[in-house]
Amino acid sequence: MAHVEVTRERELAHPLEACYDWLTTDVGSDPARAGAVIEARDVVTEDEKAGQTELADRISALGFQRQVRTIVDLDPPDTWRARVFESTDDAPDVFTYELEPVTEDRTRLRATYRFEGLDGLETLLVRLLSPVVRRRLDRMWDGFEQAMDRELDREHVV
Repeated sequence: MAHVEVTRERELAHPLEACYDWLTTDVGSDPARAGAVIEARDVVTEDEKAGQTELADRISALGFQRQVRTIVDLDPPDTWRARVFESTDDAPDVFTYELEPVTEDRTRLRATYRFEGLDGLETLLVRLLSPVVRRRLDRMWDGFEQAMDRELDREHVV
């Protein structure tokens, strides 16, 4: 079995702490915020003390819907990881998110999606379709960024 990694980076117009807080809280709102890829998300359990959340998601990618259960491990102030432990295709994917300050008011987000357990044909298919995967992920992050800008800017106005 093989894996394929897709990394996306973007600069966010907010300080690192504000980005981390926004991206790692109220995750039940993610489908409405993202506008792509994440169709539904339920918080199954949340252990704030352990910095761990279990999610049940319905994800749409490459024309396929996928049900996944994920454990999200927080590693403040700048990293979190989502590990798929159950899915309709039994793929133990791992998604890692890292933030780093660019300036006092700007933060770089690096999201690495590691698709695991692929056979030869699946690996070839994901690699061939990687431009489509990248566009879908970019569209999802565009939605997150727009929602973040609206919500964080509104907090500063009040």
